[in-house]
Amino acid sequence: MVDFNKLQKPVLISGIPAGLISVIPFIHCLCCVWLILFGFLSAYLFKKDTGTLEIEDGVISGALTGLVAFVIMMILSIIFIFFKVGISPLMGEDMAMQGIMSGFSLLFILFTGLIQIIVFPIFGAIGGIIGAVLLKDKELSEQNPR
Repeated sequence: MVDFNKLQKPVLISGIPAGLISVIPFIHCLCCVWLILFGFLSAYLFKKDTGTLEIEDGVISGALTGLVAFVIMMILSIIFIFFKVGISPLMGEDMAMQGIMSGFSLLFILFTGLIQIIVFPIFGAIGGIIGAVLLKDKELSEQNPR
């Protein structure tokens, strides 16, 4: 059984930057890659803190990292919509107004959020699984030197 108290630090350390990167224009296009990397980081930090890492630990830490990243990304996206931050500096004022009128609205953010609340934890869990497998193999090879 996973001790959720030991998961807090790795999940927050990896989830918050993943959420912040997810709202940066142009970089957020690679959000699935970032989520896998930060899911891996979460598994690594969990192993570093506890000394052990099972597959289920990697899955849970990666998925929770994706969930934290989703929450951070949604909060910032809603704030950006209300204050119109991030739209005008990148585009001309006319294009920014067209973007707002054509679907960059709170409703659009909430609709995409329904998809992302599933996708973010899945890709985070994939990173956690990769981390658990790679770090577990390293742990076994250290115990059984040839």
